[in-house]
Order: sequence, then structure tokens, then C-alpha cells
Amino acid sequence: MYAGHITMKRPLSFTLGALAVSIITVSIVACSDNNGTGGSVQPASAAAASAPTTNAMPPVVTVKLPQSAEEKHFLDDNDDEAFDRAILKANPDIRRAPFKPDGAVVDDKDTTNMYRLSYHRGLYFAKQIRLADGSTLYDFLANCARTFNYLDGADRGAVEGDMSHLDLRYYAVLRRRDTGADIEVTLSFDRAGDEVRGTTGWAQHALRDADFRDEPATCRSASDHLVTKSIDF
Repeated sequence: MYAGHITMKRPLSFTLGALAVSIITVSIVACSDNNGTGGSVQPASAAAASAPTTNAMPPVVTVKLPQSAEEKHFLDDNDDEAFDRAILKANPDIRRAPFKPDGAVVDDKDTTNMYRLSYHRGLYFAKQIRLADGSTLYDFLANCARTFNYLDGADRGAVEGDMSHLDLRYYAVLRRRDTGADIEVTLSFDRAGDEVRGTTGWAQHALRDADFRDEPATCRSASDHLVTKSIDF
């Protein structure tokens, strides 16, 4: 079964842990100390003073994903039709992915088509994005969350100088490991040039931590009955 529109009230803070995968390069933005000591051993007092607190934010993770010729053409020339034809021809399974909009969208043909095109583009990028455990985002949605949401999609975002951005968004339902209850998570990304950056806590978690499928939630089984709830993380 497939979820409706789902959101996460606020992102989680997660423990650090990066796993390099062969297809992408994960670059973590870090800060170096001002005195240039780099990896040298500090005195105990200095180490204690510089130790991160439990409330420290995890580093931002960016993955490398080279632009295809079709994507560049899509962004530079606003050639939506050519891009849509190209991604569906190369990925026929995207066309077969369930697209089930709600009544308000179904009632308007133009709106339905707009959402469908965004949905197809979103799944195209989901097949390209590699997560920390080596799987694709598409695989995670299809085989772990077992949900595709008609609001999953990719749309044009901001333009900064010569750089065009794409806003990627995905909604998934997982299962709490402690209670077994369904939890709703949002994975949003900023696509710019040859990079993808997570813009929600769960997106960063999936890009950074290889155990993101197990902590603090786990995959749903094929027999699970989907009962979505608003969970406050």
C-alpha cells in the first residue's frame, strides 16, 4: 500500500559515522583548528576543552552525482519534454511506478499532469542517488519504506549565478524499532551542478550513516498494514 502526504515535524540528530561507497564520493565539511596542529595529539586539558558536546550538529554531507547531458539540457534550455522522454525511455520502470494522487489533484487534468511529471523526475533522481549503505534512494523507497508517494518529485529551485538548483523531495513510512509504530519521514535534497546535498535530518542520516535503515527506525515488511501517524521525533 502507498502513503499519502506525510511530513516530519522536526529532523533528528544522529550520531556520526561515514561509509565511503564506490560509486560516489562523500565529502564532509569539517573545521580544522586554528593553530594548525591537524591530527597531532593535544594535551588532555585541550582535548577536553575542544571535545564536541552531545548537542553538536553532525557535519553536512554532499554526494557527487555528475549531470547527464539530458539534465544539463533540461536546466539550461528549459526543455522539459525532451528530458521527460529521455528518462522514461531509459527507465521504463519509472513509468510503471504507482502514481496515486488524491482527489483534489485528480479533479484537474493539468495539475495531475504537472504532479506526474515531477513524480517521474523525482524517481529518476532517486535511482541515481547512492546512500551510505551503498543502495539507491529508489531501492530504499521501494524495498524498505515500501511506499511511493505522488508528492515525491523534483522541481526547479533557485538560480544562483550560473548554477540552477533542483528541489528533490521524498516521503516515506518506516517502523519504529522500539514500539513497532509507523513513523513518517521526509527526505529532501538540493541538487546543484554535480552534487546532491541533504536538506532534512533524515536525508543527511541516509547519506552519512550506513545503519540508517535500522536506527532509530527499521524497514517495513511486505505484509505490514500501513497506518500513518504524526510522530514527534
